[in-house]
Amino acid sequence: MTYAAIMVYVDTGSHAAPRVGLACDIASVHGATVIGLSASVPTALVIAPTRFGSAASEGVVSPQESAEADLKYAERVFRKAAAQRKCRLEWRCSLDSPARFLAHQARAADLIVVGQVMRDISPQHLAGPVEILAQAGRPILVVPPTVEVGPLGTNAVIAWKDSREARRAVLDALPLLQKSRQVSIVDIASIEHRETAQSQADDVAVFLRRHGIQAEAVVRTQDGQSLTDHLLTVVREKQAGLIVMGGQTHMRLHDWTFGSVTHEMLKTSPVCLLLSN
Repeated sequence: MTYAAIMVYVDTGSHAAPRVGLACDIASVHGATVIGLSASVPTALVIAPTRFGSAASEGVVSPQESAEADLKYAERVFRKAAAQRKCRLEWRCSLDSPARFLAHQARAADLIVVGQVMRDISPQHLAGPVEILAQAGRPILVVPPTVEVGPLGTNAVIAWKDSREARRAVLDALPLLQKSRQVSIVDIASIEHRETAQSQADDVAVFLRRHGIQAEAVVRTQDGQSLTDHLLTVVREKQAGLIVMGGQTHMRLHDWTFGSVTHEMLKTSPVCLLLSN
C-alpha cells in the first residue's frame, strides 16, 4: 500500500513551514504529490496601525483583503518550504471556512496533514483537527509544533482498543507503518481482561507482519496512572515517532474506550499522531 497524494493545511502560524516539509518528506518516500491547501473566512474589519502606532484611514483593511492576505502568505510559505524538497506540488485555496473547504477537497488525497491548535493562528484561518476528522472522511496526521522524532524510519506505537475506528486507523496507517523500524501494538487492560487484550493485540501484530512490518504486542495492566501517561511512557520507551489511534466523531470528537486519551493526545502529543474514524 502507498499514498499517492498528501494534503497539507497551511496557515499563518509559525510552525506551518516545518509541517509542509514533513508532508513533502512523506510524499517523497511514496512518490506522491503534495497538495497545499489554505482557507480563510472574511471577518470583522482589521485596523492596521501606521508606523507611528496610530490608525489612519489608509490603514483600514477590509475583511476580504485580510483573508486574501492570509492565503497569499500561506502560499508563499508552502512554495518556499516545498521548494527545498523538490516534490510535485498543487495549491488550492478559498475564502471559506478552513474545515469545510478542507473536507470538500479531501476527496483528492489519501492523507491530510494538519497542525495542533496553536495560539498564534487567527481563528478565521484555523483548521482544527477535530472538525477535519469529523468531516473529511480521510485519516489525518496531526503534527506537533516541533518534531524531534519523525514518523519515517523510526518506531511507531498503535494505541489499541478493539473497535471499528482502531481497525480503520491501522489500515489507513499502513503506508507509514511499513516505513517504521518496529511497531508496538499497545493495549492498557484491567487484570481480568488482560488475556483477551493480549489475544487481540497478537492478532494485530500478526496482521502487520503479513504486510512485512516488524510488530509486537504490548499489553500493560491498568493501574492508578492515567491511560494517557501509560501510552506516553511506552512512546518514550520505544523512542517512537508516530502514534496511531482510532477516533470517534459525532457532534464533536468523543472520548473513546481509552477515556479522555484522544482529547489529551490531540492537545499534547509530543510526536505525530495519526487519527482515523
